[in-house]
Amino acid sequence: GRFWYRFPTGESGADVFDRTMSWWESRICSHNVNDQESVDTVIVFTHGLTMRFILMQLFRWSPNTFQTVWNANNCDIYVLKKNLSESPALSSHRYPYKLDPDEGDMPKST
Repeated sequence: GRFWYRFPTGESGADVFDRTMSWWESRICSHNVNDQESVDTVIVFTHGLTMRFILMQLFRWSPNTFQTVWNANNCDIYVLKKNLSESPALSSHRYPYKLDPDEGDMPKST
């Protein structure tokens, strides 16, 4: 499907997902560990497609679910808040974050 299709001399959605996941792990998840100064807030400015890949990773979406979610509208803001009350091992989420509909927009889907 579209998620796996690699354009000639380009990337597939799966390639971009892997790159996004690597960035999240190395830049975002590395804060607050290994003697680094604690960080309370991180602001990420990105394209809608990349934001969908971040959400796909955080919430363990399948490629089929990913395809049903639309890119954010211009100037949409997604606010992720830590939710330490739920163990990621027991949850459908990979990381302890939840989207906050009171402070930001929510993804739309078909």
